[in-house]
Amino acid sequence: MKGFTRYVGGISIKNKIFIANLLIIVVFISAQSLFTNSISQKAIIEKAVNDSSRELFLIKNNLQTLLSTIEDYSKILASDYRLQNVLYNDYLLNHDGYAPKPVAGLSNLSMNKILSETISNIVEPNTKIKAASILTSNRQWVDVGFADNKVASRIFGDGDETADRTYAPVWTGLIKFKFLYEGEDNVFAVSKTVVHKDTGKTIGRVFLYVKEAVITSIYEEGKNHKGGEFYILDADGNMISARDKSLLYRNFNEVFAIDIPGYGQKDVSFTQNSGGKRLLVSTQRFQPLQWTIVSTVPIDDITLERKKINQLIIGIGAVCLLLALIVSFLLSRSITRPIFRLAKTMREIRTGKMQVRSAYQSRDEIGYLSDGFNNLMDRIEALMAENTEKQRTKAEMEFKLLQSQIKPHFFLQYGRDDRFAH
Repeated sequence: MKGFTRYVGGISIKNKIFIANLLIIVVFISAQSLFTNSISQKAIIEKAVNDSSRELFLIKNNLQTLLSTIEDYSKILASDYRLQNVLYNDYLLNHDGYAPKPVAGLSNLSMNKILSETISNIVEPNTKIKAASILTSNRQWVDVGFADNKVASRIFGDGDETADRTYAPVWTGLIKFKFLYEGEDNVFAVSKTVVHKDTGKTIGRVFLYVKEAVITSIYEEGKNHKGGEFYILDADGNMISARDKSLLYRNFNEVFAIDIPGYGQKDVSFTQNSGGKRLLVSTQRFQPLQWTIVSTVPIDDITLERKKINQLIIGIGAVCLLLALIVSFLLSRSITRPIFRLAKTMREIRTGKMQVRSAYQSRDEIGYLSDGFNNLMDRIEALMAENTEKQRTKAEMEFKLLQSQIKPHFFLQYGRDDRFAH
């Protein structure tokens, strides 16, 4: 401590003022930068969470709209009078032993044409539906175009287990389905029981196929952050929709090592490291199908704005620091320069130049010091002059006294010598 005090004591006032101001400015700018950085990061992350929640909500609404549209199409197709007539006739032929058998049943060209015309109003390019299949009451799959009925039979079976006793549209999970002219693709299928409107008999079932790419298109164009991704997971956490098709059917947690707390029970937003990156993960439940929509955005992308703000703060801080250093230097010099001039005046007085005075005039403390020093020197010079005058007067008086003492003695001695001369 003594060594530090001795070291500080050896620093000039100018440097002390400069260093003190420098430390204060650096500490203030650093504290302000840290505080601003912390506040801005928190605000930006909160904004990103809100943005992700809004995006997920919009995706959820669009997904609900698509879901309702596809189900409406399945209901329209199942209630089409032409389809019902064909399927009901086939039902009667296969459940009435006395009814005459047709030559070719549903393979009849006219029937096939009716079904094709009916389905053509439902499938692409007018809708999001890629293809449709029909399962008759006699457990036969009708080939009317795009869908491969052999694959449909293998996936859905040919029995009554496909029937839904609630008669509501039923969605499958993501499946691989083969189309006659385009090969295999990832699709979702929605099935609807066909009930005859007059008799209430179950006369068949229709299946509509929606490509996974249709689901992806809902969120693919809505990404706000570069590098952010959306995923749709089923009830088991498997990815059933993603921009990267190689991730389909894989478990989200196993691929990204991200464990979603309360999965399927509540909507959450949290940050977690994954693949060397820190991600903001947000979820939104889609209750109708027990799906979960997941958004992942790298924190670095979110805080890109903060980095720009930090660069701006650093730039402004550097300019302010430079200006503060200049002002501090000028201030310290304005304080110490009059002191150095006063010290120079003192050194000249020490050499004997008693008439030298400080020329600094100001109403500040150094000005008062300079005036006081000049008054002191004037007083000292006056005292010295007075003392010199007293010394001179005293010397004259002593000289006169000595002179008065010498004259009688001189006259007496001169008289004696004069007598002896005569």
